[in-house]
Amino acid sequence: MKVQRESEISGNLGDSRATGVDRDGRNRTPVREQPRRQSNGVVLAQIFAIVVGAMSAVLAVLIVLAHAGIHVLPDPEPDPNPSSSPSGPVTSPTVLAPRGLAVTGTTSTTISFQWTEVENATSYKIYDGRGGYLESSNDAVATMEGLAPGTSYSYTVTAVNPAGKGVESGKSRVIHATTTAK
Repeated sequence: MKVQRESEISGNLGDSRATGVDRDGRNRTPVREQPRRQSNGVVLAQIFAIVVGAMSAVLAVLIVLAHAGIHVLPDPEPDPNPSSSPSGPVTSPTVLAPRGLAVTGTTSTTISFQWTEVENATSYKIYDGRGGYLESSNDAVATMEGLAPGTSYSYTVTAVNPAGKGVESGKSRVIHATTTAK
């Protein structure tokens, strides 16, 4: 067995990257440095920054869409006490969205529905479930006629203030009904 002197051993004995044979005759191989691990606090701070950035981007998109008149979030229920809401100049009384919209009957070609009358409303506008205007009603009832048998339909209603063509309320909840088959 060959014994090596310190001078024959390559590298510095204190250097973990040195190679060669140590004093006991064992091979010394380079030791790779392990990547430094970040503390949990640093990792959490990075995740938090990413989440906040994503939320800010989503909020910015929602604001742009709202300014364009596109609402992707459901409309909130109307304030039952409108006098507590901030108000600007009002030219005519505001009206609340109709409530209690319910189907009262169906045939193969008609769907009838009603809702609770709204104080200060002079008429109501009826829309299909996609928001397309269908017709007006002076009472809190409506019958849609000329429908196809065995077909599903959706409706929503708004109230109109005393000015007639003035401010419309928010929309009621959407109802769904199916005409009977022939």
